[in-house]
Amino acid sequence: MEIALISKDALKIKGKHASLALDPGPDLRTKTVVDAILLLDKNEENNFPKIEGQRVVISGPGSYEAGKIKISGISSGGDLMYSVRVDGIEMLLSKASAIKKIQDTERDYDIVVLNADSLIEESLITSLSPKTVVLYGEKSEEMSKAFGESSLEKVNRYQTTLEKLPKEMEIVLFG
Repeated sequence: MEIALISKDALKIKGKHASLALDPGPDLRTKTVVDAILLLDKNEENNFPKIEGQRVVISGPGSYEAGKIKISGISSGGDLMYSVRVDGIEMLLSKASAIKKIQDTERDYDIVVLNADSLIEESLITSLSPKTVVLYGEKSEEMSKAFGESSLEKVNRYQTTLEKLPKEMEIVLFG
């Protein structure tokens, strides 16, 4: 499974059998081929000039499947987030501002992917028991410092398998 930054606020998540674009906008760097598009904001415009191949645009709660990727859209206080299973890895895809509203979840995730649109307490993330936290977006660097990670190198790609996930929580900073 691979997560790649395709613009300053958009990611591509690629599994063995399918791929997703998370919040792609008109500022994509290059043409990108995906099976599905996930939108964290219901009001986003469905204009994806550099996305090709998508069969579905997901912008609301419900259960979906793209290839062999299972997707559950969750609405919490008007915000959207997605629980996604890619190659056996359980992921939560969300804006940081929306995480504040799911404190009562008893579900654990292998990877939490956050668009750092606001700063949040580290305890909100650790309560989800992730092995990896991927931060991207406007306040990602500031958030990583708040989590005690002041010397992280920014990357554009993160690749792992279920077996290679770290034992202790790690922060990956995209940028």
